Amino acid sequence: MWRKDVYRRPSNIFFAGGYPHMINEYKKFQEVEEFFQECVDVAMGSVPKMENIKEQCIAMKNEIINWH
Repeated sequence: MWRKDVYRRPSNIFFAGGYPHMINEYKKFQEVEEFFQECVDVAMGSVPKMENIKEQCIAMKNEIINWH
């Protein structure tokens, strides 16, 4: 959903359809990056929400590092 009160970085204005030969790994990276940016956009202006995102990212990073 588009919201005028949420700032979007210029990189969010990207049309993946213009790159039909993009490898699947990069497509998945873009999907994850877009989802993360949406989370940050929603939390913008709230220090507790931003701290929660940071804590969740640290926990997720550790989980991925220890993934066997």
